[in-house]
Amino acid sequence: MNPTKLKPFREAYQKKLEVEEHGRWRNGLYVMRALNACFGGEYPEKPLSFGTAEESRERAEHDGYTQEEIDNAREALVMNLQIMEGRNQRAKAREERQRLRKQSAQESDSE
Repeated sequence: MNPTKLKPFREAYQKKLEVEEHGRWRNGLYVMRALNACFGGEYPEKPLSFGTAEESRERAEHDGYTQEEIDNAREALVMNLQIMEGRNQRAKAREERQRLRKQSAQESDSE
């Protein structure tokens, strides 16, 4: 086949990739807002309106929050997630210690 004849297929594929990427980006917005809602923020009452990726980015930038407020909220979210991760690791370590104690107690009882 002639590469010139394949150009429309390549362009269609590029457009499909852009649409998929925009969908993933929009999904990220919903996840970000859902996590924010878990920590006292508000989840959107109506769906985010459809538009181009650039329009959506502009809308997200002008939701009434300053960049400093967004950065502070993001930092707080990261800190809360790190705290949760630390608690989860400690709980797993505690469970493993308890399991090993039970196992060693059972081995000493069987001797």
